Amino acid sequence: MTGPEVTERSAGRLLVRTNLWRIFWVSAVVTWIASRSPTSTLGGTWGRLAVIALCCLLVYQGRRWALWLLGLLTVFAGLMMVVVAFTIPDMSWTNRIIWGVSGAVQVLAFVILVKAPEVRAFMSAQGSKAKSSAN
Repeated sequence: MTGPEVTERSAGRLLVRTNLWRIFWVSAVVTWIASRSPTSTLGGTWGRLAVIALCCLLVYQGRRWALWLLGLLTVFAGLMMVVVAFTIPDMSWTNRIIWGVSGAVQVLAFVILVKAPEVRAFMSAQGSKAKSSAN
């Protein structure tokens, strides 16, 4: 295969990698901050990050269901980060910016993964490659 299909898949690979890293690192920072709370639990904080990391790997392999699970785990958290940035009265402006921008980045990264045609092309190529190697 040559031509536009390869170019689209290459662009999709780059978009998938970039946005999965964005989602993972925002989740990692949030997990680290949450783990410093005295009420946090090991499974509740680091377990969620482990599931997000696993979902990222499965999305990179072309599993569409993992993309939706990843969205479920990250979009609501990202939206809540934006809400917290605007509604907590005693929060410093630097924390507002960090929380708001990080939450928005996480949500936008997922939207790009869902909507971009290059990502769909890459994921379908990855999924068909996985199916052919299983046979």
